[in-house]
This record gives sequence, structure tokens and C-alpha cells, in this order.
Amino acid sequence: MTISAIMIDWQQLVVGEFGKAFKRMKCMSRQVPEGYFHVFLSTTDDGPDQRGTRNTLHTQFATEYKDLPMFFFTGLCLKHQYHLAARSQLGLCDIWLRKLQKKYKYFSSVATICHTWRAHLAKLRKLWRELHQGDIGLGLGRQAAEFRVPPLAVAGRWASVDGAETFYINAGAANVRDVFVGTFTSKVLAQQDAECESGNADPLDELALDESKHYKQKISRYIKNSLTCVSDPAYWFILWTSNHTRKPLLHFYRFLCVKHTSTRLHVVELVGQRLDLVMAEFNQLVASFDSRIDAAFTFMNLENRSEMALDDLLASASCTQETLHAVAASLLLHNAAAFERRVSRYYQRCFS
Repeated sequence: MTISAIMIDWQQLVVGEFGKAFKRMKCMSRQVPEGYFHVFLSTTDDGPDQRGTRNTLHTQFATEYKDLPMFFFTGLCLKHQYHLAARSQLGLCDIWLRKLQKKYKYFSSVATICHTWRAHLAKLRKLWRELHQGDIGLGLGRQAAEFRVPPLAVAGRWASVDGAETFYINAGAANVRDVFVGTFTSKVLAQQDAECESGNADPLDELALDESKHYKQKISRYIKNSLTCVSDPAYWFILWTSNHTRKPLLHFYRFLCVKHTSTRLHVVELVGQRLDLVMAEFNQLVASFDSRIDAAFTFMNLENRSEMALDDLLASASCTQETLHAVAASLLLHNAAAFERRVSRYYQRCFS
């Protein structure tokens, strides 16, 4: 039996132009030897339009092309599955924020802080230098934190939030809060609000005046929202747990990004090793759950006082210890279930 692996135009196949899709395939002529099979694999994202395309292809292969010697399989882009798992986790964070009676959303707040940091980079760097002069004990190091900017969290590439989270975790919640509060005092905000009301642009250029006023209002709103988030211990707890419970998924994604070589079969390695390794990481997080919760409580302590009682810390976050335990447990179980459902179960079903 001879098996061929080819690339074809799926759009032509979907609209029924079977001949055009295979016009360059000599093996589809009458010279095809007996016992010849074509094996097709369609790998796409998992959006609504892609799901519709896969259903259409399955229907056509099962009806119009059922008498032809071929097999047709569909697969999902695993990198896209990683982003979809991260997106659903972000939605779960928003659910918990609403239950904690917070008015901000998680992903948008992370993105807002990133944009605020970048928009006022010189001011934040100056104050950071003053607050941490000579201090190289921070996670990022004084120079690294001073001259780096947080990676942007981009909507659509939902897992990009991981880079911003890691930046803030390494910098320290209390340090980020101090540099924001020190830079954007009430006097600065009042001055910006007054500029938005009056406007300093040339009155003859009305378009420039409107654009300048709109930009200043947006930046002022970003600053206020950023100050609300960085001053809330509950926000930092969710950021820490969201990042750490996603680390096994990040391990899986980095494996997918490894450069392909002629001697390395990614699918074989994924099924034979990586699936079990990622699930083992989730099991390890479950086993060390209590110690990681304690680390999250330490991280959310914005006062940097080790003797601060846990009850006082929870009171400042307007939540209970049981609630935060439930937040962390739900995020961890969600990510483990998302990986099992979107990746592990699919390959187990294929190779079982």
C-alpha cells in the first residue's frame, strides 16, 4: 500500500471544486496503482468558523467522496488550544472578581497597567531609581526593572498575559504599588483632570483639540484604574495564582515552539512523554497547594511587613481566607481540566 502526504486548497474543496483542489496531483489520474490511498489531515484553529469548515469537510468526504480511496482526519492547532485555555481561565478570574465585588476585569486591568507603565515610562523609571537605588535584591534586579517595560497583554493572544504577570511578580507587588502611588499622586491626577477640562491646544485647530482632550481623558482613566488595581491585595493574589497555576500549560506551549528537526518527532514525543509530564506538574501543584497558598499570601502583602496578621491582610483585601483558597483551587483545577479536555483526551482517543 502506498500513502501520500500532500497540501491542497481546502477552500476549493469546501465549495465543491474537487477537481481544482487536486489539479496538480498526478496521482489522482488513471495511473494510480491498485491499493493506493490518500490520507488527508486538516489542522486548523478551533474558532466557530473553523469548526464549521471541519464539519463541512467531514460531510463532503462522507457523502460526495465516499467511493474514493482516501482517509480524512481533522486535528486542532495545539498552540491555539493553549490560548483558548488561557482565555477561559481569564473568564474564571472575572467571575471571582465579581463575587469579590470588584468593579474591574482581570485581563483588561493587566493590559491597562501595562499601557500606563509604558505611557509614563520616564516618570516611573525615575521614581524606581530613587526608591531602589543600590538595591539589587529584587527579582528583576534594579537595572533590569529600571530599564525594562512590561510586555503587553494582547487580546486574541490571551496567553500573552503571562509575560506581564511574570514581570510584576518578579518586580514585587509592593514595589509596583509604591512606584505607581508615588508617581500618580492626587495632585497629579487633579492637574490632568483640569487639563482635560480646559484644553491647552490651539483653539483654531478643533480636531487636534478634540483628539488631545480624548487622549488625556483616556490616560487619566487608565491611571485611576491602575491605581485601584495595584492597591488591592486581592488583585495581586489572583495575579499570582493565575500565573503559577498556568505554568504547566506554559511548559506545554514551549514544547510546541521547539524548532522541528529531522530526527525529532513532536507528535510521538508529545504522546509518549510530554502529556504525562504536564499532568505530573499539575499533580505536583495539587500536592504542594498549601505552601503555594502561603506564598501567594506573602506576595499580596503590600505593606511588606512579615508580622502583619493574616486577618488584617484579608480585611484589607475585603475577602476571607476560604474564598481565596477557593479561587486558587478553582484556577488550578480549571487549567488541569482544560489541558486534559483540549489536548490529552484527544490524543488518548486517537491512539487508544
